[in-house]
Amino acid sequence: MKGFIEIADTKKTIVLPETEILRLATQEGYTVVYTKDRKQYVSTQILKVVARKLDPKVFFRIHKSHIINLKEVRTYEKGDGGCVTMSDGSIVTVARRQKVEFLKRLRS
Repeated sequence: MKGFIEIADTKKTIVLPETEILRLATQEGYTVVYTKDRKQYVSTQILKVVARKLDPKVFFRIHKSHIINLKEVRTYEKGDGGCVTMSDGSIVTVARRQKVEFLKRLRS
């Protein structure tokens, strides 16, 4: 389904609208999906697999361990790579290698 993503764990599959997703993070071989309503869903799939399901116009792999929803970025703090503050107040580091592309995508 376009605009939705399936998150599968060992017991069930949850269908989430992409608009509800703030960010995704890898954690010990799993993918944790953080939503706007402050819920967390753990997928048994690795981040790379989940990333293929996301709209590349909205989501950006900011670091090897994080993908963010560009529409939910509230601030960018400059630095080597820098870091972003998301709409829920979480702070995510920007990889140095991704900085230029991230800033380009953020401005478009």
